[in-house]
Amino acid sequence: MNAINLSLKQREQLGIKYVESDRQRVDFSVYKISYSDNTKSKTNYVIDFGKIAEEINKNNGNFQGVKIKNNTDFTIDESEQEHFTQILYIIQQDCYVGNKWIGWEEYFTKKYLNDICRNDYEIYLTDWDDIGPDFVKQFPTKIDYFIDNFCKLR
Repeated sequence: MNAINLSLKQREQLGIKYVESDRQRVDFSVYKISYSDNTKSKTNYVIDFGKIAEEINKNNGNFQGVKIKNNTDFTIDESEQEHFTQILYIIQQDCYVGNKWIGWEEYFTKKYLNDICRNDYEIYLTDWDDIGPDFVKQFPTKIDYFIDNFCKLR
């Protein structure tokens, strides 16, 4: 199988950090992947472009740094100090393998989204002055709301 066709999660499980070309092959016979019952029961989500576009059009302060383009992509200003903009930016950055964009189709679980957002907490705590600690404290609740309102089941 071509490594380029694997999802980020599959590449991560296999220890593949970067895919140089479509010709890079993966020999699955050398890998033994085990899944716990806990992993199997996780719900997978993907971005719901329609719901996010509707929310942006409301001009209610959510997704302040996000502009939708072609109903299949976003332009994101990651300097906006607003949770949904930051969550979407973090997901976008997670959809790169090396310097190759693999698209918004990548699915994620609630736990995975919390984990990748948690990786950026230090940025908010050190670079966002007084707003940082409270911003970080609100992340878990905002992630729940984001999943419930702006994602769909995969």
